[in-house]
Amino acid sequence: MYINKAKAIKKYNNTEISANLTKSSFEIVEAVLIELQRSMEIVSEISIQKKIEEKDRIRRNSNFSKACTAIYALQTSLDFEKGGSIATKLFQVYEFCRKQLIKAFTKKVVEGIKRAISTLNYIIIAWKELNGKNATN
Repeated sequence: MYINKAKAIKKYNNTEISANLTKSSFEIVEAVLIELQRSMEIVSEISIQKKIEEKDRIRRNSNFSKACTAIYALQTSLDFEKGGSIATKLFQVYEFCRKQLIKAFTKKVVEGIKRAISTLNYIIIAWKELNGKNATN
């Protein structure tokens, strides 16, 4: 029974990986933006707790790392030649997110990260609209 379950899990994971390989660049960026927002929300929620339990500390650390990786991926994927001022402004937003993430993580100050999360929400909405228009063309 265990071997069949292990094979099924492996097959599922392989299918999930291959499904991700067929995503468009728009879908990948959207997924990274959503993951960044989710991870930042978790860091924010846990950071405001007066006493952080070990399991929450581990969860916060993990989501901090995920958010940092997502920010790096988003910043390095920008094409400043083609994107012009929009790429520059997105870079600045991602940099703001990075700074507020670090502030929430190290100093437990969450006002800025909440603004960053709200800004990301607007970017995600706009990105989804842009992706929808891109899919129909």
